Amino acid sequence: MKTLFKLLLLAVVAFAATSTASAGTLADAVGDVNGDGVVNVLDIQAAIAQALQTAPGSALADIDGNSQVDIADVQNLINTTLGTGGLLQRIKGVLSAPAATLQAGITLAAVSQDGDQVVVTVDPDTGAFSIKLPVRKVWSFVFATVPDANGNQETGTVQFTIAGTTSAVLPLADLSQCDVLDVGTLTFAPVITITTDLRDLLARINKQDLLADADGNGIPDFLDKLIDRVAALPIFNCSATTEGEPPMPPMSLPCVDAAAIKNLIKGCVADNLASITDVSLVDANGNHIPDFLEPFLGCLRDGVKTWLQQQGISIPMDQAMSFAMNAITQHLPELLGALHLPRLTDTNGDGIPDQIRPGVGPLHIPPAMDVNGDGIPDFLQHRHHPQPGEGEPPVEGEPEVQTAAVPDVVGLTLEDAKTAIAAAGFPVGAIGHLFSDTVPVDQVIAQRPEAGKTIPVNAPISIVVSAGVAPAPVAIPNVVGLSQADAETAITAAGFKVGLVGQFHDATVAVGLVIRQFPPADTLVPPGAPVNVAISLGPKTDGTATP
Repeated sequence: MKTLFKLLLLAVVAFAATSTASAGTLADAVGDVNGDGVVNVLDIQAAIAQALQTAPGSALADIDGNSQVDIADVQNLINTTLGTGGLLQRIKGVLSAPAATLQAGITLAAVSQDGDQVVVTVDPDTGAFSIKLPVRKVWSFVFATVPDANGNQETGTVQFTIAGTTSAVLPLADLSQCDVLDVGTLTFAPVITITTDLRDLLARINKQDLLADADGNGIPDFLDKLIDRVAALPIFNCSATTEGEPPMPPMSLPCVDAAAIKNLIKGCVADNLASITDVSLVDANGNHIPDFLEPFLGCLRDGVKTWLQQQGISIPMDQAMSFAMNAITQHLPELLGALHLPRLTDTNGDGIPDQIRPGVGPLHIPPAMDVNGDGIPDFLQHRHHPQPGEGEPPVEGEPEVQTAAVPDVVGLTLEDAKTAIAAAGFPVGAIGHLFSDTVPVDQVIAQRPEAGKTIPVNAPISIVVSAGVAPAPVAIPNVVGLSQADAETAITAAGFKVGLVGQFHDATVAVGLVIRQFPPADTLVPPGAPVNVAISLGPKTDGTATP
């Protein structure tokens, strides 16, 4: 992790040398940190400055919505700009249609529930299509042919299968990583149904993450972490009992050695690896544990049982295992939540995880007529949020999307703004902070979306709050050549904080001394900013130095 920022900086430099093209084309560009209308290397640089706290943070750079600009936001922007995930999810497939229909021209239009729209052309020879869509939105899809001489055209509305029913929307909420979402081959018809369960489609976006095995022990990293957390459960008494302390509870089990458990089950995990890494949001038995992890639970059960047998416990084995597995199963959903896997809680038991429930349901799509013949359906060109009394009535049997006007919170205090947003029925989104010479501390400077816009009630409203007058910049001390301890003392004494500490081989600098620092000495930055340092590990065994 400490060397990751160096790699990100190198990635920015490398990318700057090859491209500054925009990765997003929406009018309200996702990830447009500097507000110039495009998403490119300049936005990455702006986000790095904010992550290093050498520039004020902003809601636009808080990509993951955790109320701070950090390394994860920078990585998201790099992935977005390189087209490898991040803020935009790439979706691909093939449309099967008569050759004449394909040659005449077909477009794929995606429309989000808050009015964003993206249109791409289907390849006239192969039927292949690829579209990039911002995550944290729900999207409806329609294929449309170019109108003929009489103005007639064919359309195909896409529906997704989920839990035995269908949904007209594809939610891309906090599930996208870097993999392409392949919807397969679709047959052009008035209604195009994707038969693969929507929960499988969404979760498979993350499949590559589950295959990573950094330490090469034969167990995927996410399972390594999961086993470590299981071993730390209070059912396994890992605290030493000393004189005067109460005895172990009657059903406490001996402390589990996580490394030993991993060694005991690696063969079982290898045998079931294909199933365990075939990630899915499906939870057929309703135990709040994804079905793809059930084989792992079987391996874990065998490993824990063998371990307990080796410890020679006095509790009957059947009783001990029942106790252990009930506790593990009970805690597993919360343990999974810490592993950045898709959340699987299904509160109402309808088979649809709560994570995607708000985006699932029918959404009326108007007929895709194209009066001017430009290949873009008219409803995309003229779409707006209707005011009360406007627009078409909802189709019978389809619930109306609930919308409301965004309140004006600019000028309010942070707490009053939160109250006003909640009172209007919206969730509070990212909260950024910006220095201001004119706006008092904790008063809202800007909001997004703007006041008065009509949006769905489940759409978050992000705000930027004044951090007050920017403190006078201070010169960063020179810590190159100091020991790590002395460097950290000098940094904190000057009013800064110690940032990332990397360790690198260097043939010219003694072990434990600072090779370089960032920002450099004498750079004027706000007090409290982090100072990152690289510490020497001495020369490599072959005598070469790391540049």
